[in-house]
Parts: sequence; structure tokens; C-alpha cells
Amino acid sequence: MTHGHHGRAGAEVRPLGEADAAALIACVRRCYGETYGEQGFYDEDWLVAQMRSLRLLSVGACDGRRVVGHIGTTVTSPGDAVGDTVAAIVDPTYRGLGLV
Repeated sequence: MTHGHHGRAGAEVRPLGEADAAALIACVRRCYGETYGEQGFYDEDWLVAQMRSLRLLSVGACDGRRVVGHIGTTVTSPGDAVGDTVAAIVDPTYRGLGLV
């Protein structure tokens, strides 16, 4: 198992997987309430399906099991060379610490 590295905020920066979907949704809610434009980021089944199919590649900053920052890339088809950056977010209590 590979481990991430720790940023200035003391959070571990690592790839996120299916087991992190609920914690990612909680982070989105802390940042945006229910107003984030991509509604899939509130749906655990959708997130898990996107991660499993490699259509969403996510990196998170984690403080224990809590996701406190995220940046992702969506790809139309797994293996595509070009993707779109999505959900560059940082928990309000961790902002200004260099996570994203």
C-alpha cells in the first residue's frame, strides 16, 4: 500500500477511492451546502460508479477519515489523455493552508 504525503495543514494528501465517497460528500456539503453545481457530488452511488469506472479520478486531503480538500479530473472514457478538472474544494476550516 502506498501512502500519501502530508501538506502544511497536517492533512494527508492521497488518492480517494470508493470508501471515501461519503466523506467527500460531507466535505462538499461543508463547502457548498446544497448549491454545488454538479449534483452527482451529493450522490454516493454516482460517485462510487464514477470512481469504479475511472471516469472520476480524485485526490483528497484527509484529516483522519475526514476529507478536508479535493480536486478531481473527469474523463469521458477511461484512458483518455485529456480530462476536465472538477470539484477543487477545501473545507472552510482548512482554507489558507496550502491544500489546493
